Amino acid sequence: MVKVGEKDEKIGVIGPKIYFYDEPNIIWSTGSQKYYGNIDNKKNNISEEVKWVMGCAFLIKANLIKNVGLLDPRYFLYGEEIDYCIRVKKAKYKLFYVANSKIWHKAPLQKQIHSKPYQVYYECRNSILLRRKNYSGIKFFISILRYLLLTMPYYILTLLKDKKFILALSAIKGLKDGLFGLHGENKQIKLSGKRA
Repeated sequence: MVKVGEKDEKIGVIGPKIYFYDEPNIIWSTGSQKYYGNIDNKKNNISEEVKWVMGCAFLIKANLIKNVGLLDPRYFLYGEEIDYCIRVKKAKYKLFYVANSKIWHKAPLQKQIHSKPYQVYYECRNSILLRRKNYSGIKFFISILRYLLLTMPYYILTLLKDKKFILALSAIKGLKDGLFGLHGENKQIKLSGKRA
């Protein structure tokens, strides 16, 4: 990753190929979710510029930090790397995926990764914060409407259908707090708990 970053001064953030820790040959991310859940193969062995780099493995250039700053602590948990990637691109730097650099991430194999109330709460709340911070005008209006009228109802109904009532309540609380502009750590939300 260092070698790739040194080839181009406009590359600001570099990320590796990320595998599932418990399934060492199954891909979690290649700078996108295109190959998520697939067995590693030659198709994803091309290093390239990407739309975002997953926060579990960021290599950030020092001069980028001087120009863009650090991760925004208002997110506290989830969404901060997406926000950072947006800021990096706005500053005209590139995000890059390096295929021959690899890590193994302790993430669950199922597509719905959030199975604890605190995970659901922060994901839902910070999705609102991300839109409020980075979008404006018609783009904000369309994005927030789509999230509130399509994404969230579908998500909450799915949780209710699966009898995951605690997670559904966490999603609603996160949504409400996001709309009211609450950010940072919510001391009422415990960072533990069994899978729901």
